[in-house]
Amino acid sequence: MNNDFQTLIIGAGPAGGMLALSLAIRGHKVALVEQSQFPRNKVCGCCLGPVGRNILKLYGIQPSGLPINTLKFSYKNKSINLSNFQSKVISRSVLDSEILNSAVAAGVKLYQPVTFDSYSRELDGQCKVNLHNGLQKISIQVKNLVLANGVRGGSMAGFNYISDKPPNNGFGFTAFAEAKTEEQCLDLYLIKNGYLGIAPLVGNKLVISGFLRRGNKQDAKTFIHETLVKNLGVENYDWQGGTGLLRSAPAVVAQQGAFLLGDAAGYLEPITGEGISWALEEALLLSQIITSNTINKEDAWVKTHAAFKKSRFRPCSFISRLARSPRLFMFLASLIDKYRPDLISGIHGSSTTKPLLIGSKNAG
Repeated sequence: MNNDFQTLIIGAGPAGGMLALSLAIRGHKVALVEQSQFPRNKVCGCCLGPVGRNILKLYGIQPSGLPINTLKFSYKNKSINLSNFQSKVISRSVLDSEILNSAVAAGVKLYQPVTFDSYSRELDGQCKVNLHNGLQKISIQVKNLVLANGVRGGSMAGFNYISDKPPNNGFGFTAFAEAKTEEQCLDLYLIKNGYLGIAPLVGNKLVISGFLRRGNKQDAKTFIHETLVKNLGVENYDWQGGTGLLRSAPAVVAQQGAFLLGDAAGYLEPITGEGISWALEEALLLSQIITSNTINKEDAWVKTHAAFKKSRFRPCSFISRLARSPRLFMFLASLIDKYRPDLISGIHGSSTTKPLLIGSKNAG
């Protein structure tokens, strides 16, 4: 059994990768487990706002991406353009790899491709984590286990999730298409049952990401095809995948030496394009708790995460609820465009984690 690490993190997405990087720079002994080979794509809109970009920059990470200055809402035959959006579209295959490479360079031990099986709390308070790579079984004993392995990822470690009953739990999906566009614009096509976002990627590609409140894979594919053909004249696309049970949250985000992070700690479909920034911010918050002298770190994370959700999730949740009534949503968007266009520049909020950047490569 390997006892060389203080913290083991499951999942090398933005949340897990940033947590590993932050902890390693602070002198923590970290192991990071990822079941997929990189680079790989994910079900994600790939938007990264100013908060997320600033966090990455402080850690010496500046991935290439296309700037998005305009947010365009469309419903039926009506469209509204809102400027000053200040986002960037970055492929997850690029972003996740750059964060991971920085973490490994900082001293993180990477297990990839390795799958998480289970964990148990030992009598001495340590967590025994069981992994496997093919037929090879791996056991690691650590003080802290962090599950950053996606929606409902904590269920594999005994966390209970509270979900809306089908068919009200939502279906998220992502696809790519080949198309050349000169517009630095994120197009959001609204329907009563959800929305579809289309944005340009480097290399004459489009990332297509959407959410259906009720539906399945075939419904999503039909939505993508009809939207692409009608608005862009594009018929072919590369389906990346979809995921259901999105409207779910764990009863607690920490228990018995294990912590939930990112989407595993509760998912809210971020129509505002804040998902990646949220993951990076949460990682820095948890990094501070893990490296602190706090005795009950589980309780500290429960309280900290609840406060984070209140300040960052609620505004997005309000906008998501408005989007369920596209006519009302478009009316309010027109008022913002006419009277308060400055509100768009602040749609990604402000970071709650500025004091936590101490220990980053470029922090003073």
